[in-house]
Amino acid sequence: MIISTIVVVAYVGFNVVSSDLTGGVSSGAQYDQLNELKSEYSSLESKFEDMKSNYYIQNNPDLQQKYVDAEVYLVQAKNNLDNVDSALSIDASSEEVDSRMEEAKVSLKQAKKAYNSLWLILMIVIFFFFFFFFGGFFFFFFFFFFWWCFYFIFDFILLVFWSFKA
Repeated sequence: MIISTIVVVAYVGFNVVSSDLTGGVSSGAQYDQLNELKSEYSSLESKFEDMKSNYYIQNNPDLQQKYVDAEVYLVQAKNNLDNVDSALSIDASSEEVDSRMEEAKVSLKQAKKAYNSLWLILMIVIFFFFFFFFGGFFFFFFFFFFWWCFYFIFDFILLVFWSFKA
């Protein structure tokens, strides 16, 4: 009876200690993931700030509204990252933290897509500005010249890469 009691107490103690250790390991990995996502967020935030002046210098309300709409995704990503941080600080369950982490990843991906669409819109605006400002002939001459240079440099890189791979 005494031996069986000692065995049961030892088994329960072992399970408590091992679950505390594995919980600490998983939360450590979750902190690492959170720090990685925060790093991606701060990089994306600086890109948004750099692009902001390009959109507001145009004095076009439609372009400015597109920037604000895209920036909403960035704010949502920040809120989701804060949710993950708060879940980790209150020692929420690993499943809860993982679900909040997935929400943060999805919202960060949406913010990246929004930034890429802003960048594309800005490039189109710049393209048409230069086309109408400098005239079609000069702009297309420089455009095709640089495209031609890029094509042959890229082709050369591919040739070198494939020759080493074979």
